[in-house]
Amino acid sequence: MSKHVIRQNKGRVDPLKEPKVNEILLYTISSRQDYKDEDGNFRIASMDLQEAKEHPYIHAIQTPNRFMVKVGQNGRLFNPYGLYSEGMETKKRVGRPTWKFITTNENNFKNYVKFLTTKNEVFLKNAEREII
Repeated sequence: MSKHVIRQNKGRVDPLKEPKVNEILLYTISSRQDYKDEDGNFRIASMDLQEAKEHPYIHAIQTPNRFMVKVGQNGRLFNPYGLYSEGMETKKRVGRPTWKFITTNENNFKNYVKFLTTKNEVFLKNAEREII
């Protein structure tokens, strides 16, 4: 019997504990998560904000006073489940990432996180309407 561990918990916070006051919450899709929170959202363990912005598989970031979502050069929200999205998370253009994070309101953020969890594009369209 093998004792192979896929993801080791090296110095990361315990995901089952309550989030700290200044903790940064990082959201992703089902195949890239470290754990699932109590609301059913797919999350990655906490890290520094600048490191989180450069991480290719983080799609939404919540800090104590800001809500950020991933958008492209055309101003549309990133759809990791889309037809042409495979390999786009790590794609760079002229040495810079193709995607960036913008600050948005709480309702838009919740719609986008709900889309990441459910794959229902209605939530993506509602979130895009509020950005434009």
